Amino acid sequence: MKIKKTIDNANHKQYAFIKDNKIFKISFGGNGDLYWSLANLNMDEDLDYEVFTISIEDNYEVYSLLQKLYLDIKNAKISDTDDEFPLFRFNRNEDLDDYEKNLNTKYKEKEKAQRLKEQEAYNLLFNDDKIIWISDDRDYDKDQIVIISQKDNTFILEFARKDKEDKDIYHYMTSFSSYLISIRLRNSGSTYEPFNIIFMNMYNALAHINFEKDDVKQIEGQINMFEHQTLSKK
Repeated sequence: MKIKKTIDNANHKQYAFIKDNKIFKISFGGNGDLYWSLANLNMDEDLDYEVFTISIEDNYEVYSLLQKLYLDIKNAKISDTDDEFPLFRFNRNEDLDDYEKNLNTKYKEKEKAQRLKEQEAYNLLFNDDKIIWISDDRDYDKDQIVIISQKDNTFILEFARKDKEDKDIYHYMTSFSSYLISIRLRNSGSTYEPFNIIFMNMYNALAHINFEKDDVKQIEGQINMFEHQTLSKK
């Protein structure tokens, strides 16, 4: 998988992931919203459905960011203060009062996650181990959609139009064309708020990856480490 990082006229970073003559793009619009889009360069006709996959072999770091996004949404984890094993994190040099305060904060985060899971936004977004985001552009029943799922060490991104007969060019903010499926993730007024924050966290994290490097041994080492961690958790 090839990755191209560019900067637009507004100094916003754009990321294009190229594989099998398909382009999956993550971009930040001048309207303050995030966009995920997919185009198939082989298609001569209108694009109604297409799949893009990102495996651990394609790029370990990008795969890891997708995995974090997936798990954070599944667990309704908006912040990074949650800890799976807080009782084992106590530092003996740490003041006991500070430790108890931190522990209380972590439990509050767990309670917050539980409340988020009870909200309609979570139930719309996460079903049957899949993330389903319908573009925050216009009609809920007719808009474009992306479905994110995981199988083994691969993430599957399915892009589709909910209404295949509805191909009119609409809202001027939308990157619409017949050969491109574009998903708008609003940072204000989204159907899935506050889970848009998790997608923005991933976008911001992409800036810290050096896409220019091509160290096969390092990537193989990362994959081996990931597989070891996975086996140790079973």
